[in-house]
Amino acid sequence: MKRTLLFGMTWALALLLITAGCKDDDNEVMISLEDLAVTVDENPETGYLLGTIVSDSSMPLTFSIVSQTPNGAININEETGALTVATPALFDFETNPVITATISAEEAQNTATVTITVNNVNELSVQDFSVTIDENPANGQSLGTVQASGEGTLAYSITSSAPASALTINATTGELTVADAALFDFESNPVITAEISVGNGGNIQTLTATINLNNVVELTLQDFSVTIDEN
Repeated sequence: MKRTLLFGMTWALALLLITAGCKDDDNEVMISLEDLAVTVDENPETGYLLGTIVSDSSMPLTFSIVSQTPNGAININEETGALTVATPALFDFETNPVITATISAEEAQNTATVTITVNNVNELSVQDFSVTIDENPANGQSLGTVQASGEGTLAYSITSSAPASALTINATTGELTVADAALFDFESNPVITAEISVGNGGNIQTLTATINLNNVVELTLQDFSVTIDEN
């Protein structure tokens, strides 16, 4: 009888342990990560926030980038899952219209796929203009051409100049010319400056034009006339 009772108790204990183990397996938390899809304009700033990887867990996770294309484009905050721009130059529509990455987290049962679609932006770039010429040029003398590049047709205009009205610019080509030669006087205006606006319909950039004048040794003559008595 005692042997039968002991066997029964042993069997019950074993059954209890098995049942408890099954309950633990049933209660195991399965953490899932959500994919992230976002659209941004090309040429963002370093550190620009792209989005955050979301999970169904309320517990802190440790995130990491498994892979990304192109490499080095984004960073991730290990604690929050926030994705930021690491290399702005890679966010170029012409080169990388779509940037992708795979994100993992400790204890998560899956990885998250990140898809970043890069918008094309109407780009425009300009360079400051600088030239040195002799004072006293002729009206209409060419000073040079403003350097700018961008999509579409470029339009040039002088926003301001010092002294005023010293220069003119070709609205189509960006060529700068002398408008008032009298203002190109070393003694009065050794440096002439202007703010130039360049636009291509969707974007406007401003550059500075600087004209340095050389001092020229000037010589002036006057006709001579006198009246005297003869002898």
